[in-house]
Amino acid sequence: SFQSPHGNLRAKACWTAAQFADIKFNNPENFVNLFWNVCNCLKDPDLPVKVEAVCSLRAFIDHSEDLETLKPILPQLLDEFFKIMDQVESEDIVYTLETITEKFGEEIAPYALGMTTNLAQAYWKCIKEAEERSNAEDDNEGTGNADYDDDFQAMQSSGCLRAISTILTSVSSLPEVYPQLEHILLPIILRMEIDIDLFEEMLEIVGYITYYSPRISQEMWQVWPKMLAVLNNGWALQYFEHVLIPMDNFISRNTDIFVSSAQAKQDTYKICEKVLTPEQVMEEDMMTAPKLMECVLANCKGRVDDLLPLYLQLSVQSLIEFQPDSRFLQDLLMGVVMNGLIYNADQTVKHLQPALPMVLEKLVAMLELRSKSSKKRKHFLRVHDKKIVALGLMALMQSPEANNQNLLNEQSLMHLMKHLVSLLEDLRQQIESEDSRYQDSIKTYLENAAKSRENDVYEQYSRHRDDEDFEEDEDADEMTPQMRYQQALDRVKASGSAEPLEFDQSKFEEQDFSDSDSEGFAEDDEGSQSPLDDIDAFITFGSFMQALQSTAPQMSHLVRAQSASEVANLTMHAMKRTSEHSKEREEARKNLPPGHNFGAL
Repeated sequence: SFQSPHGNLRAKACWTAAQFADIKFNNPENFVNLFWNVCNCLKDPDLPVKVEAVCSLRAFIDHSEDLETLKPILPQLLDEFFKIMDQVESEDIVYTLETITEKFGEEIAPYALGMTTNLAQAYWKCIKEAEERSNAEDDNEGTGNADYDDDFQAMQSSGCLRAISTILTSVSSLPEVYPQLEHILLPIILRMEIDIDLFEEMLEIVGYITYYSPRISQEMWQVWPKMLAVLNNGWALQYFEHVLIPMDNFISRNTDIFVSSAQAKQDTYKICEKVLTPEQVMEEDMMTAPKLMECVLANCKGRVDDLLPLYLQLSVQSLIEFQPDSRFLQDLLMGVVMNGLIYNADQTVKHLQPALPMVLEKLVAMLELRSKSSKKRKHFLRVHDKKIVALGLMALMQSPEANNQNLLNEQSLMHLMKHLVSLLEDLRQQIESEDSRYQDSIKTYLENAAKSRENDVYEQYSRHRDDEDFEEDEDADEMTPQMRYQQALDRVKASGSAEPLEFDQSKFEEQDFSDSDSEGFAEDDEGSQSPLDDIDAFITFGSFMQALQSTAPQMSHLVRAQSASEVANLTMHAMKRTSEHSKEREEARKNLPPGHNFGAL
């Protein structure tokens, strides 16, 4: 059929071949032959055959186990794809490009610029045709298929942007490529106020560029007001969580520019104020506002004193007056207050007056709320939340302003100390529990990988047991099937056909090892980073207790007497963490892209 003089049969042959791409052939040459026949159809004189060949190749590339045979022809494949894209609009071509990019990963880097350029051109072609059609409709020259055409163009444009995002992900370890890609993509990104249907796809691209580029260019800051302008539309608040990603990158990586821009700082307050309005916004859509305020306070310590009282007023009002039902939202709002104390305890104490007693009363109530059956906490379930509250409490208790105003008497200090010790002990146990689950997950992953490899070896034995390499011994009649299989397994290993089992971090991270028995604990936001990561709560507690011993020996004695075993455990753990934490942070920095530096606060 591939050699048929009829184009429809050649196209059908491509489609039929793709249906067998996921089959494990006894003879691998059959897979290769089908693949090459489909590749040859990319140069078919009939355009429908070419398009069908592109669609079919996606299945072959997706299921190919040996990418080495594809690498030499990759430039030619891409060249043919883009020629076909110039001739016909097909979302399937874009899907195939996505598959190629995902499979080849970093190896696509030499072609990333060309692929991005062609995809951007395809996007602009869609935009131009949509505008021409709109103008024609205004002149009463529409074709009658406007709705269908618009939907198709939207799908095509979205596919182009998704494929671009996949390319950006694949070259994430090559930051030097990003400035060139940014030059191509920035004009597209700046259309986000116009192409609102593609807002989410554009945000993803902005997130990659602002995170992986060696630095955020001055030109990229043109995107900031565009994002905020779209967010100010009520319907767009559902995307606030997606907008937070590039906003976090702008703030953390271009802190100097952010703190020098009165407008940018005011933007953060205005959007949080808008979101934290219960009459207009659902609670689940409010979660991002306190995260943004925390991002600013953590990254701009000592540099946004003008924002501190605004953030505190907004958070306390939402927490105390509006009283949200969501416990997690309450945790996030209280987290802003704790971050304020970490940022500058004395200023925060002043700004919180006269509401500080109510805030502390609310904090204690949240710390004391536990499940009646399991006695697990109902607030501050994440490691990050526990750490922030602990650091905030220690900052408060060491604040000269709080002591000068007699806001904390001996009884209240002892009460807060009791909760601090309990919180840190829970934090220690949670971290150890998560580490243990992580190690168990690795063990499970390796066991499953080993079983999968043995199954592959057995299939290989089954397919080739009649080959000369797997000829059975003369006394085979005396061997059980299990003995024959073990003999084949040993021969495969000895011949080098079975590669040594290695731990693949990327594949491991794709697995789901969720634990249903983690009541009282919750996972932190995946991939989140903060300058506060450089502060260890236990080391801080050790220093805090030493300072307490010097400044208030009686209080120190009472604390140790009240929670002797817990304090002793935490003190020992602090000494252990002193040597561990610096090594962990050094290792974490190695995994950060260039231009990221969460150093000392």
